[in-house]
Amino acid sequence: WERCAADQPVLLLRLEGTCARHYACEADWSAAALYTERCANIAEGAFGKTHPATVALRARLGDCWSRREDWARSARAYQQALAC
Repeated sequence: WERCAADQPVLLLRLEGTCARHYACEADWSAAALYTERCANIAEGAFGKTHPATVALRARLGDCWSRREDWARSARAYQQALAC
């Protein structure tokens, strides 16, 4: 990816988002959270911390962790989303 499309963060965001949605549909919340966090980091790098897409992804990350019942990680993700 770095060699061929490093300048295409939106494309990478779509690819990682597809994986996140797949794992969420399968109720594999740990994997969904992993990919959602990757998406949030990509969005933050591409658009900034306060961009609506970044904030929405941080909130979705909180949702993934809450469905996994990992309350500390869930609270951290929601706080990051609300801090913007």
